Amino acid sequence: MNNKKTHNQAAEEEFDGSEDGYVQAGSRRPPTQNYLIMALMSRWYWVVLLAILGFFGGLYYYAKSPKYYSAAAELIVILPERSITGTVTNAQEFDTSTVEGLNTIVNRMGRKGLLSRVAARKDVIELQELGSPPADWRPDWWKKWTGSFSSEAVKGADAKDMQQNAIMSIVADSMSVSVVPKTRLLQIGINHQNAKCAEVLANALAVEYVAEATQAIRETAKNQGNAMQIKAENDSKKLSEVHGALANYAQAILIQKELEQAERVHATLALRYKPKYPDMVEARGNLENAQKRFISELNSAMSSPVDADYWKATSPTLESSRGNAAEYLNAVRQALTSRIAVLEANANSLQAMIQSMLSGSRTSDPSAASATIKVNELASMPDIQTQPVRAKILAIGCGAGLVLGLIVAFLFAKLDNTFHSVAELEGDTECAVLAAIPSIPLNHIEAVVAHAAKKGKSVDENEHQKKWEPRLMFRPALKKTNYCESFRILRASVTLLGDENRRRVTLITSSLPGEGKSTVSTNLALATAAQGRRTLLIDFDLRKPRLHQVFGISEKPHDSLGASEWCAGTATLEECITKDVGAENLHVVFSGKRAADPGELLDPERIRELLDDVRDKYDSVIIDSAPLLAVPDTRLIAPVVDNLCLVVRSNWVPKGAVLRSLDLLESYGTRPSGLIFNGHAETRKRINQNYSYGSYRISRFGKAYQYGYGSYGSYGSYGAEDDDDDLDTPSKNKKKRK
Repeated sequence: MNNKKTHNQAAEEEFDGSEDGYVQAGSRRPPTQNYLIMALMSRWYWVVLLAILGFFGGLYYYAKSPKYYSAAAELIVILPERSITGTVTNAQEFDTSTVEGLNTIVNRMGRKGLLSRVAARKDVIELQELGSPPADWRPDWWKKWTGSFSSEAVKGADAKDMQQNAIMSIVADSMSVSVVPKTRLLQIGINHQNAKCAEVLANALAVEYVAEATQAIRETAKNQGNAMQIKAENDSKKLSEVHGALANYAQAILIQKELEQAERVHATLALRYKPKYPDMVEARGNLENAQKRFISELNSAMSSPVDADYWKATSPTLESSRGNAAEYLNAVRQALTSRIAVLEANANSLQAMIQSMLSGSRTSDPSAASATIKVNELASMPDIQTQPVRAKILAIGCGAGLVLGLIVAFLFAKLDNTFHSVAELEGDTECAVLAAIPSIPLNHIEAVVAHAAKKGKSVDENEHQKKWEPRLMFRPALKKTNYCESFRILRASVTLLGDENRRRVTLITSSLPGEGKSTVSTNLALATAAQGRRTLLIDFDLRKPRLHQVFGISEKPHDSLGASEWCAGTATLEECITKDVGAENLHVVFSGKRAADPGELLDPERIRELLDDVRDKYDSVIIDSAPLLAVPDTRLIAPVVDNLCLVVRSNWVPKGAVLRSLDLLESYGTRPSGLIFNGHAETRKRINQNYSYGSYRISRFGKAYQYGYGSYGSYGSYGAEDDDDDLDTPSKNKKKRK
């Protein structure tokens, strides 16, 4: 007997190193991104619902939001093109070289002075509904219910009833100025709830700005003309001074010419005659006389205050050569010649400038030298609203709803702490799922029994079966339902865990109370007994037993002998077995009398000896034990059984409880042989996540609906040839109900 191996040893020998084998404690990984995506997809209804709400919210916003009309006036900036002489030849309307200037004009549109002139215009003051009415976001039914509903639309305030600052504020808030790309066109736009107000304000802004710019150009031109006049007068004064200086040297210039003539005569005679020749004496006397007269006249001009500054600056050079008469004469002659040349050049330059300014002021308009702005096109009253845009509002509403739906679905996915599908359970625990037991509604069972009776099928039950809990499936009217088939799948999965002779004892437990372990263990025992195998069902939940209630024996644990006495050694196995429970080949050991301390009875070595004894007497032993996390009883039994199956209830037990149970089992040196996913209800939103575990959706007759993998039902239903004879499909029933 002692050579029997527990499910831990068998698992290590048969499954060690396989991909589907068990994991070590603490090695379970958190849910992957794929499972998170599947969780989001399974909550698609939140995305769709909030997208629809966003769509209708957009419709409501569009219906309640103020409607705006846009009007735009257009200005054109004209730049002059000058010739080399400075005169305007033609006007060039398109020039993209000075974008900064256009941007400056755009920024100047919002000046307070311009807005004040617009607000003071008569056509603006006469506008009606210039002040926009406040938006009322309340629904009409709410206004009717509160008594604040009026059939007349709320109108805006008229301009004549508003202060100038309020009008300026409205114009500034509704105004938009932009430059048409690659042109010198400026668009002044106004967005307003009243189309007429938009038109009048846009035109008023354009006209006032053009008037302001024209006035500024005229003032600039006037200032430029005054500046030219003043400069001409100053240049005339300078020219008079220059002419006065030239007049001061007029006599000296004449004498200098006589001196030059005397020098030429003297030089000519010197070539022919000797110095004492009478003609030479006369010529020399005339030369000396001319030199004396020139020096005398030049000294007189130099002493005049007209050009004293020049000679004052030149006097040091002249004084250095005064000791030599010839050198002094040459020096003063050069100084005079240089001064005369400078004065004549200044006179010519000043004369030309004065003449140019005078002729320019007479022949050209000074304002033509500046850029001008004029109205290119006035605004017209719009007849179609521009804001809000219906398509844009609806797109934003749907987009916001989609995003919010994804956020809500993500939050629910993160906050959801239960298992919903086989794929999710296997992915989070990395343990194999032996079977997925569907949820068994009592009304379905009643419908199946009634339908079988209507078809004339046998629904007779023995006296014991009539007392069974309704969710015990293996009764005449229920044997061919998919509910029974799911437990046959569980029976097959347990059988395939290993050598049947070495893995006869199966322990069924759960993490928390209420997960259906007693119902699962009982149905598994009934499914095993239905194969003709000798089956023993033991209730080792000594603290809160339920098997007696499942079989309908009594409301409280019976007073006969049971597992408590068997473990305590006060009774033999034969004395504790109840053989007649309403099913062939099935014996049951109930919990027996309530023990004072059940934990003391569950000694692992004692349990091992007891289980070794029943292994030789029964083909299959199924144990219903206490929940793992509630009490430590199961942790003591787990190491000595062959198969350990953990029941996980769908949409109920927290994930942390299941993971904690797996860690506790591993800390006690044992591993689960597999998981049983109990109470799942497959829906289309989680299709393909409970693959190969029975039907995907159960009809009211226990049949599988025809879609996905579930079109053949579960393993056994594919080979059941008389299913269609016993139970009608939903389509047939639908036709009959008609």
